[in-house]
Amino acid sequence: DELANEIDDISKSTNEQSWRMPLIESYNDQLISSIPDITNYGSKYGGSTTAGLFLQHFIKDLSSTQFAHIDIAGPCWDDTMKDGGATGYDSKLVTEWIRRQYFEDEKQK
Repeated sequence: DELANEIDDISKSTNEQSWRMPLIESYNDQLISSIPDITNYGSKYGGSTTAGLFLQHFIKDLSSTQFAHIDIAGPCWDDTMKDGGATGYDSKLVTEWIRRQYFEDEKQK
């Protein structure tokens, strides 16, 4: 909840929308493969949800590890609405989140 709220707060300050999506456990069936142990190539349904479920398989302790799946779309153009800078969707959100993490770490030193 803490990470989701932090991302939501940053999305508002960067004008890049975010929303918390459910991890629907039954979608895990789409990750089953006959070749690798797990695949990130699901069906045409629930792509963002299955991507989050895929990442969840690599987290050892879900009770103490927060994670987020953020799709960064790659549009590129001169966009006056974005006040300059990166136009890839959610790139400013991720950059701001990293900046805040860095400065929070610096405060603790």
